[in-house]
Amino acid sequence: FEEHEAPSSRSFFTEIIASISDIKFAKDGRYILSRDYMTLK
Repeated sequence: FEEHEAPSSRSFFTEIIASISDIKFAKDGRYILSRDYMTLK
């Protein structure tokens, strides 16, 4: 059983959060290293 959301109710931000599989913050807090399934940013 899975609940599906309407595509119009998903914002750009929720799409990004859903696609990120790993995220790290730098020690000084200025940089974010995020990794999704395809790329490293």
